[in-house]
Amino acid sequence: MKKLEGTLGTDGICWMNEIAYNERKVNGLEAIPETKREESQFIFITNIKVNKKNVQVLVGVNRSRWKVENEGFNRQKNI
Repeated sequence: MKKLEGTLGTDGICWMNEIAYNERKVNGLEAIPETKREESQFIFITNIKVNKKNVQVLVGVNRSRWKVENEGFNRQKNI
């Protein structure tokens, strides 16, 4: 079993690189933001190696993509 490679405890972010998945190696990260309304958990898989220098950028980019996809598709479905 693979162990976490890094965490940013204050931001609720942790990651693991080179996870075996369908005969490939992927990198994963998890972000648990502190919100006043509810607690959310976001898990992302990427082919980019995750480290302390790029983890916050990766979370931001993935959250933006999620928002565009979900809001855009929802808007299209309900027009």
